Amino acid sequence: MNTISFNFNSIKVKVLSNNEELLNRLRKDFWHFLDDFTGPVNFKIQLFDETPPAINKKSYKKIWESVNSITYQRGSVRINDYHGKAQSLMDYSKEEAQVFGQSLEKLHELTYLLIHSRVGKAWDLQGLHRVHSCAFTIGKKLCLILLPSGGGKSTLLLELIKNSGSEFSLYSDDAPLIDSNGLVHPFPVRIGLEREIPDWVDAPEKYQLLREHHGKKHLISLKDWDVPVGNDYDEVLVMTANRHPVAECVIRDGFLGQHALVLLESLIIGLGLPMILEYFWETGFMDFWRKVKIALLRTRASAQLLRNSAIYHIDLGSNSKENAKVLREFLENRKN
Repeated sequence: MNTISFNFNSIKVKVLSNNEELLNRLRKDFWHFLDDFTGPVNFKIQLFDETPPAINKKSYKKIWESVNSITYQRGSVRINDYHGKAQSLMDYSKEEAQVFGQSLEKLHELTYLLIHSRVGKAWDLQGLHRVHSCAFTIGKKLCLILLPSGGGKSTLLLELIKNSGSEFSLYSDDAPLIDSNGLVHPFPVRIGLEREIPDWVDAPEKYQLLREHHGKKHLISLKDWDVPVGNDYDEVLVMTANRHPVAECVIRDGFLGQHALVLLESLIIGLGLPMILEYFWETGFMDFWRKVKIALLRTRASAQLLRNSAIYHIDLGSNSKENAKVLREFLENRKN
C-alpha cells in the first residue's frame, strides 16, 4: 500500500491505500499538514476500494441506526455499515480504522470526515477546539465570522483574497481553532463552495467531491496557491451574521447574549463542523468523562474568546463583492 502522512499540530496521522487518486485528493484536502515524519502515529487509516466485507451480526451488537448508516459494536471495535455502499471498521483501543467501498466519492467523503472527527477529538482533549466559522486576518485584525453552512463564508473569503492583497491571510474556511485562553489558531484545509469556482481563482489545484446526501462540492486546495496563512494579529473581532442576504451590507455592534448562543451551537455543541458523530462519540464510562471534560474545555474557550474579542454583527447583502469591500474597509479603518 502507498502511504501519506499528516501532522496536525502534533497529532500524527497515516493513511494507506493502493488507490493513488484517493490519496491525491486527501493530499489536496490537507496540503498544509503533509509531513514525512517517522516513528509512532496517533491514528492510522487503511482504505480499500473494494466491496465491503460481510458483517458477522452474531458477534457484533447493533447499537444504533440512522438514515446514513447502521452501527455495530463489539468491545472496542465499531463497524459503520453505510447500507452496503461503504463500511468503516474502527478499533478505538488501537486508534486504527479500515474503510471499504467501491465508490471513490464515498471513500473520499468518509475519510475526510473520519480524519476531522478523530483529530478534532484529540485536539479537544488538549484544549484546542474547532469552531464552525471562517477566519482570516486583514492587517493585524483577525475576523471570525459565525455563519451557518451555505451562508456564503467561502464566497466572502474568495472576494477578500481577490481584493485584499498582501494584507490578507487565511486562518480557515470552515473550522479555525480556539484554545483555552480564547486565542485563535489557523486550521487551513481545502476551501469548498456549493457553486462553481469563479474563473479568476488562480489556485492550481481545483477538484470536486460528489457527496451522497449534499450534492456536488467544488473544492480548492491550498497546494501551490499563493495565499498567506496564519499571519499574526493584535485584535480579534467576532461577528455573527444573518442567514439570508439583505439589501446592503451593514456592520453594527453585536449583543453578548446572541454571540454566546451562536458559540454554544458552533463551538460548544459543534453544529456544522465537518465530522461524523459515530467516529467521535464512543461508549463506556471513560469516554463519558472524556466528553464531560471536552464540554467544559469548550465552554471555557468560548467564554475566553468572547472576553478577549470585540463583538459585531454583519448583515450580508446579496452582492458578495460589496460585502467584502465593506468588511475590508471596516477592518482597515478600525482602531483598537
